[in-house]
Amino acid sequence: MTDAHQPRFQPGHEGEGKPAALIAWALYILSIPSANLLVIVGLVVAYAARATATGIPAQHIEAQIRLFWSVCWWTI
Repeated sequence: MTDAHQPRFQPGHEGEGKPAALIAWALYILSIPSANLLVIVGLVVAYAARATATGIPAQHIEAQIRLFWSVCWWTI
């Protein structure tokens, strides 16, 4: 077995981007009762944190951005 799909952590930077990822997920969830206005704020947070996030938070941020655009295109 190879560990090609395992996240690569750098010492001291495991949680960098974690607060932004959590905030963006919370805004995505809260967008349901807010008529989808908060999802745009969550997308902005995800894009802003994209460059500095590492490890698992970086994967979450990329997933949030992909989720937004895929739902946007499916809605259209």
